[in-house]
Amino acid sequence: MVATLAALAIRRVSVSRSGGAAPQAGRLTIDTRPAAAEVLIDGERRGLTPLTLSLSPGAHSIAVRNGRDERVVPLTIAAGADVTQYFDMKTEPAVVSGRVSITTDPPGARVSVDGQQRGTSPLTVADLTPAEHRVTVTSAAGSAERTVSVTAGGIASVMFLLAKAPGPVGGWLTISAPFDIQLT
Repeated sequence: MVATLAALAIRRVSVSRSGGAAPQAGRLTIDTRPAAAEVLIDGERRGLTPLTLSLSPGAHSIAVRNGRDERVVPLTIAAGADVTQYFDMKTEPAVVSGRVSITTDPPGARVSVDGQQRGTSPLTVADLTPAEHRVTVTSAAGSAERTVSVTAGGIASVMFLLAKAPGPVGGWLTISAPFDIQLT
């Protein structure tokens, strides 16, 4: 192995002394499981795995990303070298979302989930992560709020009874009494 390193050193010296010929590029192959991980070399995006490319001889930094899993590896490529790197990446489990069906009486209240406006009632919100969510409805008469538990693949239902629109209320009143009543 010492002889091989010495031969490489001599070869590099002779190439640099000749002055005209650039060192031969090395070849890097990167593969991952699962495939389609993002590859960055020296901070520059170079593609998705599996990937084979030429690199100039010298020190490089390889970053491989799959979702939140990232591996950063320093690598030195020798002139004419053929290097293969394999990474077994973590896979993120698929998050199954849940839904919430929101109705109000009277209908037409503005609906927000976790502080984000989602529309007007009646409404079904279909892209919620399995967790507790704060549902708020607002109408001209006021607002109401509830916490709803959403399960993966499930649908939760919530109904709000809101006050009717504020203002004077007209109607009939019937009074029956054993004595005379005077209304003003």
